[in-house]
Amino acid sequence: MIDGFLLLTPLLLLAVVALLGFVGCDQVLGLTQAYQGIGYVNTSVLVEPANANTVTAVLGGLSGGELVVVTLQWSGNAPTFSPSLTSAAGPYTWELEATAPPKKISDIQVFTAINADNSTQFAVKVSLSSVVPWSVCLTAFSIVDTNEPTYSPQTVQAFTSANSPAQTSPIGLGDSDALYAIGIAANSVGTILSALGNLGAGTSFTSDYPGTTNILVEHRFPSGGNQSLPAVVNNTQNANANLFVFGMGIKAQTHS
Repeated sequence: MIDGFLLLTPLLLLAVVALLGFVGCDQVLGLTQAYQGIGYVNTSVLVEPANANTVTAVLGGLSGGELVVVTLQWSGNAPTFSPSLTSAAGPYTWELEATAPPKKISDIQVFTAINADNSTQFAVKVSLSSVVPWSVCLTAFSIVDTNEPTYSPQTVQAFTSANSPAQTSPIGLGDSDALYAIGIAANSVGTILSALGNLGAGTSFTSDYPGTTNILVEHRFPSGGNQSLPAVVNNTQNANANLFVFGMGIKAQTHS
């Protein structure tokens, strides 16, 4: 007489095989979200004389769809932005505050935009009236969440001596996200200090525009898991400087 268990064995094996077929279906069915790591693309920094009232800043080396962070530093009347892009792009997002632009923190404004699809460069026309030399910095990141690309903007301003850092409050970074930061050293009237290369990247940060001015653009890709980290800029040589640091999280693109 054949044992009943032996009769059921083919059916049990069939059930196991069927279950194996669902391995990985959490990705297909959207039951979980996987993150793709953000990519750093390029940075451009322009330092202009006070009598340069209108400048078109261009960031090249792009392929389309990148998040572009634009930081403007000046001293004087509030600026007027007249965006002039190579092709149609999404709306600008003004960081730091929730009200309508312009945003001004000691003559510094930050805004972000998504580069147009298939666009190899991002251009923005800046018109302002500054009583000191001024700067505009553009940095691009790829593989970002275009719906909610940035979060938790933080700023700090500190009067620093040589070999002393300034840092923002910690920013809670999600897995595979990035931390963007910019530091600017100026004197009491807002003029960028003329000595070269006197700002240094914080520990574990990569300097994107090093060694040329007292403007430091940097980013950090945390290694492993969610972390809460500040944006850190080191004053390496300036004897006395007003150091401004801005940092924010950049959210990685997700796929189901």
